[in-house]
Amino acid sequence: MKKMIPILIIVLLIGITVYNQWDKKQKLEDATTETAKTSEAKNTTVGLEPNQTAPNFVLKNMQEDVVQLSDYKGKKVMVNFWATWCPPCRVEIPELNVFYKNKNENEEILAVNLTTEEKSPSAIEEFVQEYEMEFPILLDENGNVGKMYTAFTIPTSYFIDSNGKVYYKHVGPLTESQVRDIFDEMK
Repeated sequence: MKKMIPILIIVLLIGITVYNQWDKKQKLEDATTETAKTSEAKNTTVGLEPNQTAPNFVLKNMQEDVVQLSDYKGKKVMVNFWATWCPPCRVEIPELNVFYKNKNENEEILAVNLTTEEKSPSAIEEFVQEYEMEFPILLDENGNVGKMYTAFTIPTSYFIDSNGKVYYKHVGPLTESQVRDIFDEMK
C-alpha cells in the first residue's frame, strides 16, 4: 500500500496538469468565439482586403500570456507570419529588429510563428535568442490564424491601421526602409 501512494500522487499531478492545459485551451477558444460574435454584432466587414476590419485572433505569446489583435486598436500593427526554417524569414528578421528599435510609440510588430510547421518549441526559443527578436512573438499552435490570414507563403505580413483596418498585405521579405515607408503611409 505504501508503494502505491507515490504512484497515486504522480497520477493525480498528471491529471491536474492535463486539466489545466485543457482549461487554458478552452479559455482561448471561448475568447476567440466571443471576439467573432462582437465583430458580427458591430456589423463590420471583416476580411483581408484593404479597408476591411482585420480578423481578430487570440494567441499565446512565448510567456504563455494571451494576446489579441484587438488589444492593439489605436496602434499601427504589422502582423508578420514566419517560421524558423524559412530562409527569407531569416533575411527579414534582422531588418524587422532594426525597425523595431526605432519604431514610434503607436507602432507594433506581432510576429506570428506558424508553430505547427516547426520541429519543436525549443527551435523557436533558440531562433528568437539567436536573432535577438525583441518584438512580441505569438504562437499559432493549431495553425488556425495562419490559415485565416492565408499565410501559405512566408513571410507574409499584414499592415493594420490604427482603426483595425487592413491597409496592405505583403508576401516575401521586407527591408527596414520598406516597413518604415508602409507605416508612414498608414493612418
